Amino acid sequence: MRRYPWTVPVAGVLLLLAGAIVGISAAADDEAGIYGLALAATYVVVGLGLLARRPWAVLAGLGLSAINVALTVLAFTTGPAGWLTAEFTVLLLLLLLPALWRRRSPPPRGSAGRTDTWTGPRERLLFWVAAAPTVLLGMAFFLVAPFGWLSGGIDPVAALVVVGCLAFVGSVAVLLRPRSRVVDLDVARLSIGEEPRPAFLARYDRVGRTMVPVGIAGGLATVSVWLLAAENLPVAVRLPGAVLAGLVALGALVLPATGWRSYIALLSSGLHVPGLRHATFAPWTAIAGSSVEWLPHRGGAEPYVTVSVVDPAAISTSGGGRLLWRLNRGFGADLYFPARMLITDPDFLAYAIGAYGSRPERGRMIGMTEELDRIRSEWTGARLPRQLPDPPASSRW
Repeated sequence: MRRYPWTVPVAGVLLLLAGAIVGISAAADDEAGIYGLALAATYVVVGLGLLARRPWAVLAGLGLSAINVALTVLAFTTGPAGWLTAEFTVLLLLLLLPALWRRRSPPPRGSAGRTDTWTGPRERLLFWVAAAPTVLLGMAFFLVAPFGWLSGGIDPVAALVVVGCLAFVGSVAVLLRPRSRVVDLDVARLSIGEEPRPAFLARYDRVGRTMVPVGIAGGLATVSVWLLAAENLPVAVRLPGAVLAGLVALGALVLPATGWRSYIALLSSGLHVPGLRHATFAPWTAIAGSSVEWLPHRGGAEPYVTVSVVDPAAISTSGGGRLLWRLNRGFGADLYFPARMLITDPDFLAYAIGAYGSRPERGRMIGMTEELDRIRSEWTGARLPRQLPDPPASSRW
């Protein structure tokens, strides 16, 4: 059965919200009568189908979009509600169109598969606490805001603050969303130096690496707007604080365009990690081992793929990377990669790094499909005889 993207259940929430609004309006208006109630019931039924990601509901949602085009034209002729209907139609189409795109999946190699993400009760609760208000309030705001803006009833400062808060809370929901990871690495050739080099790539989640700076920018933009609008603060505090917060927010939005958290490359010579300006490189001969560690974080624990280095002088990095390395040493390892943002299974990545660190001469095989199948089979065999220790019960990925 085909798995539709997350935009489909969000479209279902939008239809349920529209069905509630249409139903309440029809019940209070005698002229709407049975037709308004029937439309509300249709919205609710299709919305529930989209929440369950049913194929018939996707087709029905697209059909409702076509019907809403006619309703939009009718609404423009009868009153100012045309803008609201038009926005609802466009938003519904944007949420349903990704369901029509068929993604090509690479042919299976060897025992490549997926590991199901087991999310603990704490993460599930935090996800729903962040996702539910973001979707509901976000839809209500973006549907009502243009209508209120045209009538002059929306304060621009308040609107910007709401958008910033939604971006911040929404980024938390994206990071905590349940998803699976692949027991695989991408075979690629990286242009490093004068000629392309064969590599195995462990990629980060594209949505996650984009939403993190968006959330940071949203939170800082909210602080910036609040500082500019606050009347009880002196100008000497408001203006510099707002300018600084705005500059940091803009800098955060640039992060997705850089190599930040895009991939971890296993080259024949060592471990290559792209940075904001300069990459970090550690030769296999200097790597002592790698593992997945859970570090205390805000009352719980966060998983990281850690790498220990025998000779720190062998690491080449930027000035900021060197400072970060010194901070990492205080926690017991030299390099830390957030496991929550990885597409590749963190345990598999840690095993691969450790395998090439213990046998540097094996690195010359990196980039070959046969070598990837071999390292994956070794990892699977190493896991079967023994039961790996469970992560802390309060926090699991």
